[in-house]
Amino acid sequence: MTEEIVNSSATWGTNSAGFYTTQKTTASTQYATITTRGFAVSKDDLSAVQTGEDALANIRTQLAAAINKLQTSKLTSMLTGIVGPSGPLAATNAVSKAATTGTLAETNYLSAANVIEAKYKLGEKASDVTTIAVHPLVAAYLEQVGLLTFSTSSLSTGTQIQWGGGGVNIDNTQVGKFAGLNVVVDEQLPIRGTSGQHQQFVCYLMSNGLIRTGSQFPLLIEEERNILSLQNNMAVTYNNVMHVIGTSWASASDGPDNTALATASNWSAAFTEKRNIPLVELVVNSPFGSTIS
Repeated sequence: MTEEIVNSSATWGTNSAGFYTTQKTTASTQYATITTRGFAVSKDDLSAVQTGEDALANIRTQLAAAINKLQTSKLTSMLTGIVGPSGPLAATNAVSKAATTGTLAETNYLSAANVIEAKYKLGEKASDVTTIAVHPLVAAYLEQVGLLTFSTSSLSTGTQIQWGGGGVNIDNTQVGKFAGLNVVVDEQLPIRGTSGQHQQFVCYLMSNGLIRTGSQFPLLIEEERNILSLQNNMAVTYNNVMHVIGTSWASASDGPDNTALATASNWSAAFTEKRNIPLVELVVNSPFGSTIS
């Protein structure tokens, strides 16, 4: 915004006409991808007799969890394309503290210092960040840190805190919050690195409402009987839109697969000031990780 000086003359304002000049905001159009996906399953009569199980009924009970897992895979592919290597947010909204080779140290792990550094990539918008999503092997390190005890006797001599000694410890193994952020744990989060390198775990810091979702039609489940094969078939079809506020799908085609979603050139930033997009990628190691073979 351009500030204008106001006085009682007939010529104040940037237009010299004695009134405010209206200013407008501009932004690029945000395009979201639309995907329609699905799968089909079947069970034959003989298997039901031999196992005593209704396979389709078992699948129905796990359907919501299965679709949620597939949708999470889609979302992580999108985030890889948007803020991952070469993505439109890679230069501004990403921090890597991970080492590829050599001896790992605390500075390479998910520490409060590293989270704060990543959060403040957004400047004064850092307070918008409410959640951090991490891989289970990163969450395992947070759990370990929470359970560590320290030696209070060492403090009396003026020496440094000795971890692992007798003293105070936290006995709650579930880390629901870390560095003031809600912790979401998901094993589908990306692990980067090549053969011979340490596993590099991708974490995402984000705000509430960052990802908008919708659909063109509701979940569709259809069943039919194929008498020639003695099978009952079930087809599941679902339509979904996921959109990260401030970004845009830049490809001319739609209905992408996850590989296309993870391709950086298919995305662009709709906001000129990328710090207004409350999403930061933080890459760390974990002492529970391994070397990629």
